Amino acid sequence: MAVLKPRSAECASASLTVAGQTVCGDKYFVADIPEGMLVAVVDGIGHGEEAAEVATQALAMVEQYKSETLPELASRCDEALRGTRGVAMALAAFNAEDHSVTWLGIGNVAGRIQRRVPSPQHPHETLLQRPGLIGDQRLPRLQTASVNINRGDVLVLATDGVDPGFVKSIDTGEQVEQIAETLLATHSTQSDDALVFVIRYLG
Repeated sequence: MAVLKPRSAECASASLTVAGQTVCGDKYFVADIPEGMLVAVVDGIGHGEEAAEVATQALAMVEQYKSETLPELASRCDEALRGTRGVAMALAAFNAEDHSVTWLGIGNVAGRIQRRVPSPQHPHETLLQRPGLIGDQRLPRLQTASVNINRGDVLVLATDGVDPGFVKSIDTGEQVEQIAETLLATHSTQSDDALVFVIRYLG
């Protein structure tokens, strides 16, 4: 469990290494950027040390080029990971000036924004997961989506070692570390590495 406090958010993570392995191939990165905050969650394909190595390589590229747009950043990672087993990836950039988040998903990393004060029209937002892998020459068109985000809203990113049903269990009233721990404990498939990363937007 890690609890982080970037400038514009509270963040926490919880992860699980699949039985029989000593390292987790699912990793995250978070950093302040001029507009607000950048978050990345990656799932190294497979398990074990090779999956962890390629995930670490992807996040090193994210850190190096964090000032670029999300499509540019994903393309940088894709080029760097050619010839590897590749990763699934979700990127989210928070803009504290206009209170928005722009996100991009390639492969099986799920994303959900749960509103602190739900409205009938928009109680939540879901990340569009495009098929493919970072590091694959058949990378799909890199298309972002932007949505408004309000103080107290919670964004959860989860790798495919977490059952998609987690989206129904997000309690915005809990502390971020409690949300991460609860979702991992109740929705881990136990058949793959798993990572839950939780962000509460503070504006």
